[in-house]
Amino acid sequence: MRNPAKYQQFVAGVFSMVGLLASGLSAGAAPQTFTAYKGATPTIDGTLSPGEWSDAAFINGLSGWKEECRVANNAADLSLTCYIKHDDTCLYFAYDVTDNIIYGVDTPRWVGAGSDSATVHKLDSTGWAWYGDGVELMIDAANASSMSGPAGNGSSWKMVCSTHKSRLYGFASGGLLEGAPASALSAYQTWITTQAMKAAVRLKPASEGRGYVIEWKIRGNPCLQIGNGQFWSGSSGARTMGMNLEIEDLDQLADSAGWMGFRHIANWIGGNKELMSEWGSLVIDPGNNPSNAARDKPASAPGQFSISGNRMSIRGSLDYRIALQDTRGRTVCRFDGRGGAHYSIPEKLPAGSYLVTGAIDGKKIETSTAIVR
Repeated sequence: MRNPAKYQQFVAGVFSMVGLLASGLSAGAAPQTFTAYKGATPTIDGTLSPGEWSDAAFINGLSGWKEECRVANNAADLSLTCYIKHDDTCLYFAYDVTDNIIYGVDTPRWVGAGSDSATVHKLDSTGWAWYGDGVELMIDAANASSMSGPAGNGSSWKMVCSTHKSRLYGFASGGLLEGAPASALSAYQTWITTQAMKAAVRLKPASEGRGYVIEWKIRGNPCLQIGNGQFWSGSSGARTMGMNLEIEDLDQLADSAGWMGFRHIANWIGGNKELMSEWGSLVIDPGNNPSNAARDKPASAPGQFSISGNRMSIRGSLDYRIALQDTRGRTVCRFDGRGGAHYSIPEKLPAGSYLVTGAIDGKKIETSTAIVR
């Protein structure tokens, strides 16, 4: 069994997200431990509204994730921030993913040689629910940590959220699909149709950085069974569950290099995703995120950040995520990275007033600037 007393502490240098602030951790060598704190109930609509996830812990970036296919070419090719929290009744995840090519939307629904497209895209137990861009979530609520895969019930399961297909909407819209084992198809479908699990997918336009946002709700009863007839709730106290996260990325067939399913990228945070004993751990903490108290208020990052006219400078830092928002609150430009950098504001942005939000080394930034053309 995993020992929750040995879980890693969140690293202060990776506290960052555009317009949001929480404790975060870049996934590293498996097995990993993450924490879900109590927070406000989010609206599951595929939009990360300002402040909606500011009380969540988050996983920032793909550094250290297990790679089955290849490393992303760059942040535009594939990168993400994943948020986790609960509200005593449900567990919530949100994924803000940057992905320059969305399979089945920006491309045909191609399949590799030797694969049957009629089977791959079937929305039944013979189809490949994971095939395409999206995420898989694996939870071992009972913390059995067994040398096997999930049981396919509330004690342990694997579910998929796809960007191009779903149980509720077919191929008209992305959403939830049933994962493994195939024998759990009926039970998983019931969770989806009754909204015991609910997810919303929104494809991001190029102006936000091509990619997608997923918000995902998991009700404790019936989806998180911690013992015989017992389901997780806020009254359960601190609980440790097994957890694995996977992100799938299919681009063009020519980019696949013949990997399983002709995928471009497939990364996950745990060890062998087919063995629950090698998954990471999720500690569900009944308290609030302790990082919020010290970091709720906007603050400057002295000596690290400056913006003048159409040029922005960031001096040596551990981690930064900065966004420009227009007067309607839309994110029109992002700057993410580590160390120091100098940026020219893109010429496509019209002259006017903009809000600069984000964080550098855990210090929230919120200031206004004007672009003069």
